[in-house]
Formats: sequence, C-alpha cells, structure tokens
Amino acid sequence: MQSALERAYRHWDRVAGMEAPEAYVRRILATDHHRRRGRGPVTVSLADYDVPVRDASHAVDDHDAVIRMLNGLPPRMRAVLVLRYYDDMTEAQIAEALGISLGTVKSQAARGLAKLRESMAAQQMTAQQTAAQQTAAQQTAAQQTAAQQTAAQKEAAQQTAAQKEEPTA
Repeated sequence: MQSALERAYRHWDRVAGMEAPEAYVRRILATDHHRRRGRGPVTVSLADYDVPVRDASHAVDDHDAVIRMLNGLPPRMRAVLVLRYYDDMTEAQIAEALGISLGTVKSQAARGLAKLRESMAAQQMTAQQTAAQQTAAQQTAAQQTAAQQTAAQKEAAQQTAAQKEEPTA
C-alpha cells in the first residue's frame, strides 16, 4: 500500500490535474492490494532514504504561541489579522469579507499587532524571569552542597584528630 501511495506522490502533478484525484488514488490502492495479495511482503532498504531531518520543534512552539496570543484578541481583531497575514488578503478584500469599512480594517490590524507585540514582550519577560529564577535556584543548591561538603570535611578532620589524641592501650 505504501508503494502505491509513493507512486501517486511521485506523479502528483499529473494526478492533481485529473477530474477526481482522490478517486484515482483510491483506485491505485485497490489495484495494488489485489496485485500484491499472493506475494509476500516487499522489503525496501531504508539506507538510501536515511538522511538527517531538521528539528522543527521550535517552529511548532512559535506557531503555537502565536495561535494562543491570537486567541486572546477580540474576535473581529483576530479575524482581521488572520485574513491579512495567514490568508494574504488585501485590506479591501478583508473589508468586503467582514462587511466593515477599510478604515476599521486598518485600525483593527494596527491595534491587533500592537497587542500581539505586547503579549510577546510579556511572554519573553516571563521566560527570562523563569530562567533567572532557575539559575538562582541552581546556584543556591550548589552553595548548599558545597557548605555540606565543607562541614563533612571539617567533621572528618576533627574525628581524625580526636582519634590521634586518644591513648592506645
């Protein structure tokens, strides 16, 4: 089944131009299933496909943060920003789609961007404070560990000195 999807993907520019590309892909899957029914599993070497992939987790985190900030905006302001920057609509198209004036679109976009900038600044400030608190906690823990080690060393030295002073029988 995977090889059938792979073939469809390789020729997608041709498949996408068809009248019903989804139906065509389903047909490929059905034909492939019937053709392979009597055969055993096909083994494919993955060595040719084993290439390093860029870690996209930071981009996902950034996207998630933007979506959360957008959800904090009033509905019309959010709609204006989403239509402008995610759907790449012009201000005139947005005004027509939302049934508001062009001036309202401009003001909502400006205010929305300002609020997003404020939210981002506050989020960065919070992240910096959290990092500073973690660093301070780590330093305090290190100091406590060093103090405990010093106390243990002093106690061990006192015990050694006491043992040397005791008379042996």
